[in-house]
Amino acid sequence: MLYSQESSGVQRAEPAGALATAVALFAAIGAAANLVGLLVLAFGFFSDPQRYDNSLAFSTALGTLLLVFALGYGAVLTLRGDEDGRFTVLVAAGVWTVVGIAGVFAALRGYESEYGIHWAEKGGLAVDIATSTAGLTGTVTAMVHGEWLVNLTGLVLPAVIAILAAAAIRSAAPSSSAPPIGITASTAVAGVTAAMLSTLVGLLSAVGVGLGLVLALRDPAREVGPIAFIGFGVGAAIALLWLLGALLLFKRRKAGRVILIGLSSIGLVGGFVLAAALGGVMGWLPFVLSGAIFCLSVTSPTGRWIASRRQPAPYGQPPTS
Repeated sequence: MLYSQESSGVQRAEPAGALATAVALFAAIGAAANLVGLLVLAFGFFSDPQRYDNSLAFSTALGTLLLVFALGYGAVLTLRGDEDGRFTVLVAAGVWTVVGIAGVFAALRGYESEYGIHWAEKGGLAVDIATSTAGLTGTVTAMVHGEWLVNLTGLVLPAVIAILAAAAIRSAAPSSSAPPIGITASTAVAGVTAAMLSTLVGLLSAVGVGLGLVLALRDPAREVGPIAFIGFGVGAAIALLWLLGALLLFKRRKAGRVILIGLSSIGLVGGFVLAAALGGVMGWLPFVLSGAIFCLSVTSPTGRWIASRRQPAPYGQPPTS
């Protein structure tokens, strides 16, 4: 959040600037587009369920609902001048952009799934271009149809939102590299390490979900059931939460700490079950990573590191955030 310095040394929030307002506006447009796509998918699915693959429709609806919430909530926070909003918008738009880029590459390579995905029929170039702008649902529809121009059109809005959010985060970054008041390097080690490990886990999870989905769809001898697509959707949501928690913790936000404590607690249980079943180094790796993130997140230096962000700078010294 942006702050101004009063003579009493108390920091107060400033209104959002022009760039932040643009981020909020486009994020709201993206949330509205995803909501429209979700409604179109719901009406189409319930009117003719046989036309859609249930598993893909469920995964798309879940991802679209997450984007509606993330973009809408991020837009509100951004308008309030809260930098958490810009990071939330960046992560949500980034995930949406990655899906769009995958669709463009698949269309350029002429890839067609051997699985025979059932989805909405093509409606002509103009109709397909309009449909591609309807959030994640439109992006998935363009990917299934395989037209590179339609996929490229659907990529425009999420890419614009991601670029604006990244620019707003960069413009809000402090010009000085001095540590915050009352914070030493040793105090910040635990929090920064937890955020770095969470970023690693999130990226590994996202890559694993992506590779698993590609390999499943490219293997004509393997029938991909609905439960597999549901698992891919849940895995993508969990990867998104790991990355969001890491980003918020990097910015010394309590929300990031809470997200990572919750995820790492679940990861400890799941990692232990996996380690007991598989054994070996790779079997115990998820358990060790989750345990390390949990311990680093709950430790008191991480709490002090986050709390110091709200400490006002001494009179006559510029604020640190």
